Amino acid sequence: MDDSLPIRDRSPILRCLRGVPRAPREQLASNRRSRRPRDIVAATALPFAIGDTVVRVVSMVGGTRAERAGLARELCAHFEDALAAGTPPDRALAEFGDPHLAARLLRRAVRRKRGSIWMTAWWASRAVAVVVVAGAGLYAWAAARYWLRAPTIDVNYVARLQSSLPKVPPTEAGWPLYRDAILALQDGRTDPLWTQAWSSGETKDHDAFLAATSPEHADWALASAFRASHAGAFDLLHRAAAREAIGVTPGRLSLEDQVFFYNRPVDFSSQPELFRDSLIHLLLWHMSPLRTAGLALIADARHAIHEGDSLRATTSLVACLRLAVQIRDPLPVSQIVSNDLASRAASTISAMVSERGGRFSATDLERLAAALREARDATWKLDVTGASWILADVAQRAYSDDGSGGGHLVASASIFGDLTLPALSAPVPTATRILAPLASATVPSRHAFLELGRKRLAALEAESLLPPWKRAGAALEEPSHDWMLVRRALPAVDRMLCTANQLELLRSFDASRASLDAAEVAVAVRRFRQAHGAWPLTLDALVPTFLADVPRDPWADAPLRYGLLDGQPALWSIGPNQVDDGGVADGIGPRPQDFVVPPPQPVGPGDLVWWRMAN
Repeated sequence: MDDSLPIRDRSPILRCLRGVPRAPREQLASNRRSRRPRDIVAATALPFAIGDTVVRVVSMVGGTRAERAGLARELCAHFEDALAAGTPPDRALAEFGDPHLAARLLRRAVRRKRGSIWMTAWWASRAVAVVVVAGAGLYAWAAARYWLRAPTIDVNYVARLQSSLPKVPPTEAGWPLYRDAILALQDGRTDPLWTQAWSSGETKDHDAFLAATSPEHADWALASAFRASHAGAFDLLHRAAAREAIGVTPGRLSLEDQVFFYNRPVDFSSQPELFRDSLIHLLLWHMSPLRTAGLALIADARHAIHEGDSLRATTSLVACLRLAVQIRDPLPVSQIVSNDLASRAASTISAMVSERGGRFSATDLERLAAALREARDATWKLDVTGASWILADVAQRAYSDDGSGGGHLVASASIFGDLTLPALSAPVPTATRILAPLASATVPSRHAFLELGRKRLAALEAESLLPPWKRAGAALEEPSHDWMLVRRALPAVDRMLCTANQLELLRSFDASRASLDAAEVAVAVRRFRQAHGAWPLTLDALVPTFLADVPRDPWADAPLRYGLLDGQPALWSIGPNQVDDGGVADGIGPRPQDFVVPPPQPVGPGDLVWWRMAN
């Protein structure tokens, strides 16, 4: 079609909308041929060399069909004018110059005619192409290093943990006795007394039933009979606590233990290699049943003191404190369970000595004091050694090793539950597989990961040594960017090192220390009363015969407050408001929520009273 026609006549769509009949197919084919550069040159009388040059130049210039046709006509007209002026063909070609240079200059001229919109689209398309090529190259690099590199496991941290535990002969280990006692208590679920306790249809659990430790409790009679019928199980717990150590080796299960935990022998050989000897996947099977054993001992002590059996109550409380010392090791979970049992036992001792202290003999109180001192010395300090081992173990299993302490996240990081692969045994979505290499490229390197983790552990340890009133908490604030990426990539590590969990850990340690201090003072005050027939006027009177030193107030740079209120001893802390209200209670402490820094709401008047001695 003639390019000189208006667009409305050249456009097939506009012609169709206007009702203009379509041209015959032969005419359309003729129009297309008339716009081909070779056909345009053939329609002229130009020599072959000139015509071939025109076709080659037009081909190198490129452009749309109309642009190529127009350029071919212009070049043909240029050479026709030169030949008409008498210029020989060879000279005309020589004056035209290098076809490649001419094509480059003509290409610029053609593009300048297209306008700003076309130029913007042209450059945008080139930019997109560059980005796509660069992105493909980056992805190929990230995918190669993510999928093809493997971690190097140099240190067996499970073995290091095992070597740090006390070594005792099998005949001196407490765990076999604990296991038999727990089995005996669990068998109590089929006992007629247990069945009778459930006959009312009320929802109960084993711990709640054992905790029926007051004559006013609805299940007191049933619980009392249950304990009497299972006295042998509690005797086993007492004997186990008297052993030097538990003797459990984390990561190893004997045949008896496999049956105990799984009711059958278990084959662990099919476990993925990266799971084996991994601290973060180490299952501490014994922690949960031992915690249940500790709670049962506390419930037995409460029951015994109501029956007037102070010897049995003392033996159970001492056994629980000993159990708290036995299960403590460098791992964070073990320390949390240990502190929980020690805190519960100490709070129980404070309550019993305050309310029914007259039922304890001097020997009983001396045993309680010794057990409290041992528990405080063993559990008061937070140990981050195990957490640092977990951090290093994760690094050597989730990162490659470049030989100098560096490396990048690799596919094996999936065993720690990350945004790349949800789990080795679960089907992995295609989108997740595609995005995993790119996600790994954004996570800090192995060296940066270890440095971030060590800084957070050092800050946690430093904060744990400060009393709450000195603790600003700023050292535990989340880092801005890098740690957020680690949190997303390795949530299993984040659960150990995130600020919320660290603050909760500090609060539990603070409450446990306060519980042990308060119980030790309560026992010392009761021992002073038995020795002198009167209450001490100050805590200094207890030192050094009944108390090694006066405990410090968690909320002040001063000793715990003590005084005779209405003629009876009381022990209190000034609390978060840091004002001594003379033992006017704002709550009965210590509780973990009492150690929130800063307090979640304005602190009102009142002290945190640890205990008040009853008549």
